[in-house]
Amino acid sequence: MNIDKEIDQLVDIIGEEVEQLAAREPHGLYEPIRYILSQGGKRLRPLLALLTYRAFCPEGAVEEVAPVMKAVETFHNFTLIHDDIMDDAPMRRGEPTVYKKWGANVGILSGDAMLVEAYRCLESIRPEYLGQIFSLFNTMADAICRGQQYDLEFETTPLSSLTIGSYLRMISLKTSALFRGSMVMGAAVAGASVEDREHIARAAELMGLAFQIMDDYLDVFGEAKFGKRKGGDIIDRKKTWLLLRLYECDPKRAEEALAIESEADRIASVTNLYEQWNIHAEALKEVDRYTEAALEELRALSVDTSALEHIISTLTGRAV
Repeated sequence: MNIDKEIDQLVDIIGEEVEQLAAREPHGLYEPIRYILSQGGKRLRPLLALLTYRAFCPEGAVEEVAPVMKAVETFHNFTLIHDDIMDDAPMRRGEPTVYKKWGANVGILSGDAMLVEAYRCLESIRPEYLGQIFSLFNTMADAICRGQQYDLEFETTPLSSLTIGSYLRMISLKTSALFRGSMVMGAAVAGASVEDREHIARAAELMGLAFQIMDDYLDVFGEAKFGKRKGGDIIDRKKTWLLLRLYECDPKRAEEALAIESEADRIASVTNLYEQWNIHAEALKEVDRYTEAALEELRALSVDTSALEHIISTLTGRAV
């Protein structure tokens, strides 16, 4: 498999979708869609759909899985438009959000149009797979909506009423669902067995947990991302894995640190507590634990191990 060539094809496929949307009228509805899709991003979800398809169907045509790739990328960006409205977010990928550039009303309407477009992308799936793909897509979409609601409720729920378990439940819906949906739909189009799809679903679930906990860690201990504030989760008093674990260890000082008015002092105080209690190291251990469990699920698939190389390196960011 020439993965570099296929990634180029993926980029071309998404680019063609952007061009088609840009040509539609009214311009005010479709320009925000073109704007967010053309910003690029990692294209991680459609890539996972492609790689999973390839693992089971190494000689298949990319066009077979292209509708899934376009649908998951369009749907993912639809959720980002609406998330930015809910979060009052000014920036994404180093650029003003659709919400800040065009306003909430346009963001809502263009986001709705993207959701419709995501379903339209699936219409060209081969008829024998269409029913199950629609079912998988609906399951994914429903999970993400439920996860987003839990996330909204987290914002107003006291730390004392939350647990790491409730956090994992939320991110298994909000974060893992897109990984799971992308990979399982890619496998389904390739004709993978029910047993193999179950292994893939569990692997994606676990990798979604690892992905989000690592994201929580990097927000505090990683390099500042372009267009994002370092320590932004602490500034926003967001209930992350790290904060919930700190509250388990030291609830009184966790609450005191979060109550500090100065953003810089709040970041310094919470970060200091993370280091005192070794929370940052615990988070990385959890990432490794979920990652290894996900890899075990992938190794149980009925495909040659070499076929999993690109999936594993994409999910973990490391070569195998």
